[in-house]
Amino acid sequence: MATAYDQLPLAHRSPVVVVSASRSGSTLLQRVLNTHNKLTIWGEHFGLLGPLMQSLWLAQRDEANLARGFERHTNILTSDPAALADEANPHLNPFDAAGYQDFLATSIVELFAGGIPDDVRWGFKEIRYRKSELIQMERLFPELRVIVLARRPADQISSMLRAPWRPYHDSNDPGQRAQMEAKVAKMASNWHTQYASLHEYASISPGRVLRIGYGDLNTDRMDLDALFGHLGIEPPPRAAVEQVLAKKVGSSDRSKRWNDADKELVYQLITEYEWPEGHDEIIASFGSSI
Repeated sequence: MATAYDQLPLAHRSPVVVVSASRSGSTLLQRVLNTHNKLTIWGEHFGLLGPLMQSLWLAQRDEANLARGFERHTNILTSDPAALADEANPHLNPFDAAGYQDFLATSIVELFAGGIPDDVRWGFKEIRYRKSELIQMERLFPELRVIVLARRPADQISSMLRAPWRPYHDSNDPGQRAQMEAKVAKMASNWHTQYASLHEYASISPGRVLRIGYGDLNTDRMDLDALFGHLGIEPPPRAAVEQVLAKKVGSSDRSKRWNDADKELVYQLITEYEWPEGHDEIIASFGSSI
C-alpha cells in the first residue's frame, strides 16, 4: 500500500546531512554545498530531531504491541457495541510502527523541504548528532547521504577555547590555568567520543558516508568530483565554489586577548592528553587533510 512518504518527490526523500564538531568548518562546507542549484542545505537546529529519533526507536522497540493494537483500532472507529464489549487491548492506537515511521519521515520532509522545488534536495549541518541519530535517519530516509567533517583536535579545541564569546583564562594565573587544563581535557574527551561514534557509523554504512578533513576546505584541495559525486550529482562551476572558499565569513576564529604563550600551552596540553584506544585510527581515516 502506498504511503504518504512514497508520494513525496524523490529528491525530497534523499536528504544530505553534514555532521562535525563545533569550530570545524561545517558552516563553510554548508555554503559550498549551497552553490549547487539542486541542493538546499540548512544550518544547525540545536539537535531538535534527536528526541524524534528516540521516539522512532521506541516505536521499533514496541512494534509488536503497536501492531496488535492497530489491528483492532477499527472497533472504536465503527463504534460497534459487540466489538467494543470484547475490546481489552491496552495498546489500542490508530497507527502501528510503520505508520508512525511514515508520519515522522513525511513530517520532517515538510519541515525542511517545504517551499523548495520538487527536484531540489534538502539537508542540514549539525554538530550534535552521532551514530544513534544517523542510524534512525537512515531508517527514515533510505537514500540518506552523510558527510563527516573533522578538524585536527589541537586546532579544533584551540579554536573553541579562543572563540570571542568564551571567557579568557590567563595561563600565568595558577587558578585560571587549572581551569584551562580542565577544559582542554573535557574538550579532548568530547572530540574523541563524538568522532569515535561517527567513525563507527561510517564503518557500518561505508557507502553512505564521505569523510572530509578541515584542510580540504581550501581552493587547492577541494575535490569537487568526490564531494558532489558522493551525492550523485555533477559539481557546480568551480569558480562559484572558489569564491565561497576565498571569502570565509561569519565566524571569528579567536579572541584578541589570547597571546602566543596561551596558544602554545593549549597545544602542549592536547599533546600530553592520553587519548583513548582507537584515536589514531580515527585520525588516519580522514587522511592528511584533517
